[in-house]
Amino acid sequence: MGMLAKELPEDAPSIFDFISEPSNEPEVKRLKFDKSVQDIKPKRSYPLHWYARGGNSDKRFVMQRMSVIPKELKHQVSIEYEKLIHSKGRKAANFYLNDAATMYR
Repeated sequence: MGMLAKELPEDAPSIFDFISEPSNEPEVKRLKFDKSVQDIKPKRSYPLHWYARGGNSDKRFVMQRMSVIPKELKHQVSIEYEKLIHSKGRKAANFYLNDAATMYR
C-alpha cells in the first residue's frame, strides 16, 4: 500500500465507523401528494396495443380513428379496443373503433 499524503488526526473516524449493522426492515420512503391528486389514475389517449407484424401495422388506422373521438371518451374507447383485440381479434377491434369514430365525425 502507498503512504498517506497527510497524517490523520488521532480522533479521525476509521472507515469501519460508517458501516452499520444490516437492518431486516427495508426503509421505504413514501411520497406525499396533495389530496386533489392522490386518487387520479392516468387516462389513456390511445390504445396501448394494436396489430403490428412484419411492417404491416394498424397504428395509422388507430391514430386516425382516435383523433376524432372526444377527449373524455378516449380512455374508455382505448380500453374497450384492447379488450376486443385480445379476446375477439383484430377485425372485431377495428370494426368497433371505426364505428365509434364514425359517430363523432
